[in-house]
Amino acid sequence: MQQTPTILIGIIIGLTLLFLIIFSYLTKGKDNNSSHNYKSIFVIGLTWLPIGVAIDVVTFSIIGLIFLIIGVANKDKWGNERKWSELDTKSRVIKLIVLGLGIILLLYVGILYIKSVNKSGIIIKDFNSCMEAGNPIMESYPRQCSDGENHFVENIGNIFEVQNLIELNSVRPNDKISSPLVLEGQAVGSWYFEGSFPVVLTDWDGLIIAEGYVTAHPPAGEDWMTEDFVQFKGELEFEKPDFDNRGTLILRKDNPSGLPEHDNVLEIPVLFE
Repeated sequence: MQQTPTILIGIIIGLTLLFLIIFSYLTKGKDNNSSHNYKSIFVIGLTWLPIGVAIDVVTFSIIGLIFLIIGVANKDKWGNERKWSELDTKSRVIKLIVLGLGIILLLYVGILYIKSVNKSGIIIKDFNSCMEAGNPIMESYPRQCSDGENHFVENIGNIFEVQNLIELNSVRPNDKISSPLVLEGQAVGSWYFEGSFPVVLTDWDGLIIAEGYVTAHPPAGEDWMTEDFVQFKGELEFEKPDFDNRGTLILRKDNPSGLPEHDNVLEIPVLFE
């Protein structure tokens, strides 16, 4: 699926808030006291939650879930809101305009979704899904993929940014990994502290699923405290996440001082096998 533009997210959030404000203004309780239209809030939630899931935009899903909870929590107040027959002409016109905007927005999102699903049934939203759908790959580094309308660049982490400090040879960006994961490479001496540095494996959402250390293996008779590259080895055991096969392998520079200016990491995107 094509990535949803930030401006579209802003428009949808803005229209949602406008929708709520107008309905709160239009709705008067039967005792003529102002009250929130909790039924409308519930309907908005019922709409945004599946839309967010369908187009893979967390913002929509969160908005929808919050509105659903608010609406259900105040279900006992639904009966105090004015019915359509009790609204004046002005209120009906405004309500129809808001509903019309909502329908147009839903149609637009639906068109985006339909256009994003190709003949293979794969929803194209990033480089990996573009490649899985059988689209042509440009063998550059990082690789690039195009589905005819959208262009995607393979996420390879920050290997270029820290290539003069650390290299991981046993795992390359977007490799499929399984447990136990063997880690071998080289890093400059300043990356270590007391001959080791920490390694973290996270799932697609950044949740840590495994932690460990790798240790320096300098040549016989030499020390790890050097400005040159020193070999390291280690092993990481983990359980494959139940949801989504994407993850990130993070090799952290050991920083006993705790000062942020001394922090550094090598981040490599991986796929759980």
